[in-house]
Amino acid sequence: MRKLLAVVLALAAALLAVLAGAGIAVFATHTYRVRFVGYTVILTFVSAAGAWWLFRMSRTQWNRGGAVFPKVLFALILLVVAAASALGVRHTIDKVKQQHREMAYQSVLRSYADVMKPGMSRKEVEDYLTVKNIGFRQMYCVDRTQFSKGVYDDLTRIGEEEAPWFCSYNNVYVAFQFTGPKRPDLSPTAAPADTLREVSLYRWLEGCL
Repeated sequence: MRKLLAVVLALAAALLAVLAGAGIAVFATHTYRVRFVGYTVILTFVSAAGAWWLFRMSRTQWNRGGAVFPKVLFALILLVVAAASALGVRHTIDKVKQQHREMAYQSVLRSYADVMKPGMSRKEVEDYLTVKNIGFRQMYCVDRTQFSKGVYDDLTRIGEEEAPWFCSYNNVYVAFQFTGPKRPDLSPTAAPADTLREVSLYRWLEGCL
């Protein structure tokens, strides 16, 4: 029993050491926007040193006499701290990745906005997308305040985020929002003479229950 708990302590120490190294690397990468040189080597060294140190300490402690309960409690606390650290590091990594994806989306948006200027006709916009072999789909409508006009918008997909359990997809699009004469029967249509009103990012949860 004592040896088993000593091993548990050592494994918890290794996990904490790995998470500490990962946290430092993520912080450095996010703060200074540079690759953390020797990331793998440092993680390996810190993990090995942490595991070795706590294993030696646990051997000494568990070979001594005294009540077992305080030592079990210490092991449980250490495991809880390790789990909490894992969640914290994962949250930090996910946040950094999200920020990088958002920067990429904004870059793509700017590249389209530099070419597609408000006032261009739908035909000009769609001809450009076709020539560049950029697929697009139509949606009615991105801006709900324009719903009454019955004008389709064009969407081109540039990314995908994690979707909630009740949806199949969480796609990110560049939306080309058009305006035009109000359709008499409110049936949405896409007229070649419709004019571009705005280019924006649009996130769309699809395939939802």
